[in-house]
Amino acid sequence: MQDSLKKKTIKSVKWSGVNTLFNAIVTPLFYAVLALLLSPNEYAYISVITLFYRILPLIGKFGLEEAYIQYNQSDKNVASSVFLLNFLIGLLLIITLFIFSPLIEKFYGLLSLKEYLRILSIGIFFESIVSIFKASLKKYFFFKEWAIVLMSTMSLRIGVTVLFVYLGLGAKSFVYGIIFSTLYFFILFVFISFKKVNVKVKFFFKILTVKNMMNFGYPITGKRFLENFSQRADEVIIGVFLSSEILGIYFFGKNLIMQIKTAVVKSFSMVLLPLYSQLKNSEASLKSTFLEIVKYSFLIGFPMLVGVSITANLFVPLIFGEKWTDSILIIQVLSIVIIFPTITGNNATSLLYSLNRPLLVFLIELITSTIYLIILFVITYLYPDIKVVLIVFCLFLVLDSIVLQNFVNQTIGLTWKLLIKKIKHSTYSIVMMVIVIEITKFFIGKRFSDLTELILVIITGIIIYFICEMKLNRKALIKMYGYLARK
Repeated sequence: MQDSLKKKTIKSVKWSGVNTLFNAIVTPLFYAVLALLLSPNEYAYISVITLFYRILPLIGKFGLEEAYIQYNQSDKNVASSVFLLNFLIGLLLIITLFIFSPLIEKFYGLLSLKEYLRILSIGIFFESIVSIFKASLKKYFFFKEWAIVLMSTMSLRIGVTVLFVYLGLGAKSFVYGIIFSTLYFFILFVFISFKKVNVKVKFFFKILTVKNMMNFGYPITGKRFLENFSQRADEVIIGVFLSSEILGIYFFGKNLIMQIKTAVVKSFSMVLLPLYSQLKNSEASLKSTFLEIVKYSFLIGFPMLVGVSITANLFVPLIFGEKWTDSILIIQVLSIVIIFPTITGNNATSLLYSLNRPLLVFLIELITSTIYLIILFVITYLYPDIKVVLIVFCLFLVLDSIVLQNFVNQTIGLTWKLLIKKIKHSTYSIVMMVIVIEITKFFIGKRFSDLTELILVIITGIIIYFICEMKLNRKALIKMYGYLARK
């Protein structure tokens, strides 16, 4: 049983990693192309569209995807009940967005935003009703099929968006990309889940089944809603107190870092809840697995984020143009701060969910987010400056991660000392990497072109980090390579 589970987990992580690698390469390029083709003011529209596209489907899904994975039964009646509930909530969201879109447009002061949001509601609906089909593939570790669907979906979204941008539709192209891609991935997930795990839905609704799953799902929905809104509240505040151009610049820098964070986290996060749900009866297994995930996510993620921070002043004007230079500070600061939620956030959340403690996670998010939102509004109202917003947001990210991790420590008997021990070798390697890169930048000076300097700095950083890790953390590297090489 354990060997079979281990094989499934390794295979799932590998395919999740393939999807992550694909997104790590493709998604930044996608936003880079948009940054080249659109103005900071048009990027403000993308910020608002992204806000609603991230938050509203969370309500439509209502945490039922995770509830279905954790649920012991998985027959046709359960699937049908979940699907019908998602369908009804999705319809309600469409109606709500249609009604309130004029007020949202007036709130932000962005012309034609009402039209964009009403079109977006179609994509939100399909995102809401696909939950049961995605969950069925995750529940039974069909991550290969899941990854292929997502990669092809992202490719379609990029192609459609860029095509419409070239046709002169501006930020509206971003909405069309979402619509076409969500319809496409809904059809594929329905078809594949039927073929692989025989998921069928019919007109059936069992209140008791839905009630039990909603009791599990509503704290997850509440937590994710608060998490997404609190992590986007800074954009809302900037939209209210500052200009749309500043919002576009801020969103550009922040979104770049969030894409890197997502790329690192998704290598593991999709597998974590099914994995921890299988291991939840053994505290020792939970603890060791949790620490392994922390170690490898730190080993992969932190050097990437630090590298972005110390090269931002080189690659932003070179790749994206001078119009985005004001975002350099945002990129440099966030790329360091985001490491805290990267190595603990989803890992800690999935572990607590597997132990049937979604309400605890929700309450943590409710308290920390409420305090953050109040402080953010008051301070920005008194001192309307983008740097003030950035500082408050960074403090929230760090404190929220620390509080969540502290509850995990208490739950499975971890200590901060043990966590630090797991990442200390990689920390030494990163410090050495930064020192060598700064020395390299000093000696290079203006002797080479900006492109040559950027390439030399990146190559130097990769080589130094790899050498240090081979010296200090050889066993972890060999073990990770073994996982990736295993079929």
